[in-house]
This record gives sequence, structure tokens and C-alpha cells, in this order.
Amino acid sequence: MGPRARGLWLFVAATLAATASNAQLTGGRFGGSSWGQPSAQAPAPAPTPPPAVPAMPIAPPPPPMMPDPAVPAAPGVVPVPEAPAPPAPPAPRVRPTTYRPYAHGSPGRIASTAEERSPTEAETRLATPSLNLVWTSGPVKPSWPLAAGGATFVVMLGLTLLATRQRPGARRVASGGLAQPTATPGVVPTLHPGVEFRRVTVAIDHSARAAVQSSLAALAARVDAASPAGLHAAAEATRDALTQARGAIRYGVATARSLSEAAGQAAFAAQADELRGRYTVETVGRARNAGPKLAPRPEEGGGLVVVSVLVAARGALPVAPSGHDLASLMGALHAMVPPRADRLLALEVIWSPSEDADRMSSAELEFLYPELRRVDDAMAFGRVVCGHCRAVYAAELGRCPACGAPRG
Repeated sequence: MGPRARGLWLFVAATLAATASNAQLTGGRFGGSSWGQPSAQAPAPAPTPPPAVPAMPIAPPPPPMMPDPAVPAAPGVVPVPEAPAPPAPPAPRVRPTTYRPYAHGSPGRIASTAEERSPTEAETRLATPSLNLVWTSGPVKPSWPLAAGGATFVVMLGLTLLATRQRPGARRVASGGLAQPTATPGVVPTLHPGVEFRRVTVAIDHSARAAVQSSLAALAARVDAASPAGLHAAAEATRDALTQARGAIRYGVATARSLSEAAGQAAFAAQADELRGRYTVETVGRARNAGPKLAPRPEEGGGLVVVSVLVAARGALPVAPSGHDLASLMGALHAMVPPRADRLLALEVIWSPSEDADRMSSAELEFLYPELRRVDDAMAFGRVVCGHCRAVYAAELGRCPACGAPRG
């Protein structure tokens, strides 16, 4: 290798190292959150009227006392009327009935004759009943329905105990009870800690990079981040834009976490800040800083764009497929957007680079985003070493930019 080739290789290696050691130059973002805000679809609660003070009842004036016409009232003195005498109680009328056995002694039948007795004797008979059961209740007759009912109860009790008895092969846990049933795969449990935090990141190659950058910049200019309905519409539009570019997705990763609301809010903010720290200048978003004048470099090729979508939703979301292949990434992307706007708590869309002239090769991408995995390992992406001059370059270039040798 001659001095000129060696110098070019050192230049390319230094450029790649400098770019990889620092963050990507440009990036963009949009989104917002509605943590603690009321639902967009729920009606506003009606104002509660102040409690009414009950009116104090006004006592009616006392009726005037009419003087007794028989006794003249003294001047200035109001006579008090006498209470009427209670009426005399009526004389008690008692007609007791005396029960005796049937004349012929047939079981189960009684005969009665009414006798006129004095009130004192009748009250004594009622207050101190005789202990003769035949005289008071008559002869006892066996009850066959009662016996049949008791036998039926005993049989049913035995069948219940037999059905609920523990089987000999039942597995026990350490606490001594029966083993809890395992969750069915693919079924979302009813109970949920509060917040579902999802992240989907994809890298799109040069065939759709410029179109995705333009779509996200236009969406950031019109998104309504102040309302849950606006955030939900932005999430659906981002999902649709990435779905249209699915044929150009070369890298990806998808994660899902179930957290409490406080922990979900903290994790969401930390993840968004970490992704925004991977570029230097934010040219699309709230800052809208004007980046420096850039020109594409040959060693960067057509470049890729990395788009990250963060979603925090209230309650459980559909189960996302695991894996980093294209079908799993598309399934996770569609499962992360809740069906209703009132369930979307936060949305953040972050992409880099945001400028067309700021290119990111796959060699730089694998250094800045080590968590991303290739969708298809057979495709030519990532870092390769030239077999001729040992220079490191991006595989999508096809040739070594230092010596021009084709990729082996």
C-alpha cells in the first residue's frame, strides 16, 4: 500500500472514529404528554352546587285556651282544662277449649269440646299449661317426608365432600396450598399495574429515508400536542408513515414494560432524554435550531434514518410479538397505539438525522445504536474490513473508500 492510499485510509478511519465517538449531528422530535389530565372523551364533571341550608321550621302558635263556661274565669287567669277520665276496660270474654283424646283412642286425631269457664280459671289454664303432651298437642304422628328430607341432605353432603376432595396427584407449592393456574399465552391479564410503556425503533435505508424525514417534519409542524386527541392522531400518522416504508426497514428493536404510573412517567422521560442525547442539533421540534451547512460524504453512502416511537398508555395493550424480524416489528408497531385517545398518556417521536445532507452509514449506526438488530443478516449492512488495505467501512458501499477494492 502506497503512501497516498495509506493517508486516505487514515483519513477515512479518523472520520469514522470521530463521527462514531460523537453523536449524530442533526435530529428531530415531536410529541407531548397528558399525565394527570382528564380524558378527552370523558365529559367534564358538572359543578357541584353548594349544599342547601335547611330552613328552620316555624312552630305554630299555641291554640287559645277556652274558659270553662261552668266556672267563670278570674280576670287575668287562664283556666287549665281537666283531662277526661279514661274509659273503663270491657269485661274479658274467654271461651277456652279443652282438648282430650278421641273416645276410641285412634292415633293422630283429637276431639274438643267448648266449656264455659270463669275468667280466673281460664287465665290460670293459659298461664300454667299442663305437661300432658297428649292433652296439649295430641298424639304424635311419624313424619315420613321429614325423614326423607334428612336422608337426602346426608347423601348430598357426602357427594359434595367427595367432589371437593383434593386429588392425590395435585401439585402443591411451597406455601402448602394448591398450585396457581398458569397464564394462558397471548391473553392479556385483567389486572394491570397502571401504565404500559412501549418503544419501537427502526432504521430505514436510503430508498425511503428522504420520504420519511419529510413526512415526520411535516407531521411535527401540525401536531396538536396539547390534547390527547391530537397526540393519538399523531401516533396513528407516525405508525402509517413507518408502515408505508416497511420495505426499507433494515434494523429494529421493540420493548414493552408494565409499570406503575409514577415509574412509567419517570422511565418514559429518561428514555426520551437518552435518545435525544444521541444527536447534537435539533433542527425539527421545539428548539428548531438551524444546523450548519452540510454536504454528503462518499464514505457515508446513501445514509439511513433511525426513528424511535415511545408510547405510554393507561392499562394493558395487546401482546406485542417478540423478535427483531420485519413481521415482529410491524406487529409491535401496530400494537403500541391504543385504540382510544383517552388511554394515550404520552407520545414521543425522535428521529436522526433530520437533514438530508447529514448522512448516517450503517457503520455509524451500529456504533450509535448498539441495541438495534438487523432485520435480515443476509443483507449487506454493518461494518466490514477491507481485505486489501484493512480499512473499516460500511458494507452498503460495496467498495472500500480507501483503496477501491470490492467487498469480498
